[in-house]
Amino acid sequence: MTNYNQRLDEILDIFHNKMLALETITDPRDEPSDEIDRTFDDAKQALTSLIKELIEQAKPPYYSVEEPGHNARHDGIEQYETNLKELLK
Repeated sequence: MTNYNQRLDEILDIFHNKMLALETITDPRDEPSDEIDRTFDDAKQALTSLIKELIEQAKPPYYSVEEPGHNARHDGIEQYETNLKELLK
């Protein structure tokens, strides 16, 4: 199972380190804005990918047969929420 909190920490560490490195640019002719934009884009892409994986892994199994008095949709939503919370621990 993927440790999502660990992966999030890794993404944020990379982002933080790149931002610290950009702060060291002292030559006014250097334009850090392009590098900052790329850093933000990289971080956004990494976070988006992590969220998509988390959502996909949290999906409960599909049950096509409903028994009388049984609400599979409600149970599925509750299971999905439980799975997301469990994966984010």
